[in-house]
Amino acid sequence: MDRKYRLITIIIFFSFLFFLSCTTFKVPKYIQQHYTIKYPHGTGGLDSLININGYYSYQEINPNHRFIKGKLFSSDYIVVYDTFYMNYVFFYDGMFLWNMGTTQCYKPECMEQSIERVNKDSSKKAGELLYGCWGSYKLSGDTIITQYIQQQHSLNDSWTAWQEEFKILDKNTIIQINRKPIDNRSAQDMRAWENDSVNRKYQTATFIHLNTLPKSNCWLKKERWFMQNDTIKNRF
Repeated sequence: MDRKYRLITIIIFFSFLFFLSCTTFKVPKYIQQHYTIKYPHGTGGLDSLININGYYSYQEINPNHRFIKGKLFSSDYIVVYDTFYMNYVFFYDGMFLWNMGTTQCYKPECMEQSIERVNKDSSKKAGELLYGCWGSYKLSGDTIITQYIQQQHSLNDSWTAWQEEFKILDKNTIIQINRKPIDNRSAQDMRAWENDSVNRKYQTATFIHLNTLPKSNCWLKKERWFMQNDTIKNRF
């Protein structure tokens, strides 16, 4: 019985290793091929059109409310609407951070202090870390075109990549005007996405100044395919 159990265990173990070998934690080729805004790109003049020594943010209210208990010994319930902040950072070197936050903060009132703490200790063991999806941007007239990648962190995740565009309204205001996937979705999935996009409401984001900007050192800068300059590629 023990021998049979060991055999089954060995088979499961090697099956898992085979499955793991078929799974990649590197950026898939299909994303590399669709990703066109390479590094370094610089601001392209963006800093002359809008302020970028900070980040752009908007607050959104989740339409799905929830109920919480009111006062002690009361049968009343309070309706609660959850809110979240979407934060965008346009770095001077052409990098872009989508949905910026830290493990301790995503709101304007604590962001400055939180970024300072992250910059002082950016190691993986730090108690507070910067998060978000990294990418890059370029300027086309009064439109900012961004591309960014959502990493695969586990076997349950998948790689996704997006292109998001913003129209410049003034020095301190931008509005999202388009968002689409740039990964390997099927034609049917793309049609479904486009149909859903017709009635999508886009938000206006306003500028919030930061005395201390987050660092743009990220995993994407370690990717050879992400570099547009052969001299930089040769460093890898």
